Amino acid sequence: MKIGAIIQIWYGAIAIYDTALKFASNDLKTLKRKGFALEKLSELQLSQQHYTEAIKALKQAIGYDSAFSR
Repeated sequence: MKIGAIIQIWYGAIAIYDTALKFASNDLKTLKRKGFALEKLSELQLSQQHYTEAIKALKQAIGYDSAFSR
């Protein structure tokens, strides 16, 4: 499977987590999984030299991570 297709899968997973969070905005497992998905998306984008997108996804992932470290 090509990296581009895998990136699209991660975007799809993030969209699913966004939908789930509309119904349960404080569900910790879903929030944590979305943060993980954003981190993995960032890693893949970085490997493809999509730096702007990678930074954006990583900033979002860090936001989720800092919420859990409080």
